[in-house]
Amino acid sequence: MYCLLGLDEVKAFMREPAYQERKAQRFRTGDEQVIARNAAFVLADAGQRQLFAREYRKTSALYYQGQPDFDTLVERIHQYIAVM
Repeated sequence: MYCLLGLDEVKAFMREPAYQERKAQRFRTGDEQVIARNAAFVLADAGQRQLFAREYRKTSALYYQGQPDFDTLVERIHQYIAVM
């Protein structure tokens, strides 16, 4: 997600109706589709955020160009959360 949010074409797509249609297809019924209100993206709960950060660090071997720091990743998500 960190890399995708760095691409102009992805940021442009998020402003298109097709993005909202795609979200509706991909999200499960009952999941909050407004990312700015989705707890999994907002991470307002400190304990939950620490848990996510710990689990995220465990996936570092999956990144061929290095894993962005968790706080940096969350910061980028929050930078674009209003259009996500």
